[in-house]
Amino acid sequence: MNTTAPLPEITGIMAFIRGGKTVPIIPNFKGEFGWLSNFEPCTIHLPAEGDCPTMVFHTLENAYMAAKVLDVEMRRTLQSIGPREAKALSRTPAFIALHRPEYSDAWRLTIMKELLLQKFSDKNPTLLAKLLQYEGVTIIEGNLHQDAFFGVDMDKGFGLNHLGRLIMEVLHIRLAEQA
Repeated sequence: MNTTAPLPEITGIMAFIRGGKTVPIIPNFKGEFGWLSNFEPCTIHLPAEGDCPTMVFHTLENAYMAAKVLDVEMRRTLQSIGPREAKALSRTPAFIALHRPEYSDAWRLTIMKELLLQKFSDKNPTLLAKLLQYEGVTIIEGNLHQDAFFGVDMDKGFGLNHLGRLIMEVLHIRLAEQA
């Protein structure tokens, strides 16, 4: 018998106290903050590379999965499916076998930042305008899908929150460009 109750879905801005100062946080990418999700529609270009031509993707999730491989047909497949399907496909042995040779955690962070810089740019002006409103807010990708690398696994209460950190880094870059 499972005695652990599911975690409630938390939405909206929350706050915590750090050094006597109230710090606002976005705890996850649900509800009003769904636009922060990699599943949010946006325009992302992957440049030509190897045998792969320049390709346009309609979510960051699909572009990120496509960037993991240098196989033209797999990238075309990723262009034609939704973000949930792309994520599921990326976990299959056939997809993993196609990973580019330099695939590593450092590579994952580099490509994610490059893609986020596109997501929050003039290519996607509505998303950029939304992001610019959150200066000084801590962004956390709290999730229930066990991602402790890009997010915070809320079941375990641990995560590196690289996606939240990268979004905040992109926010600082875009704010500096506005100054």
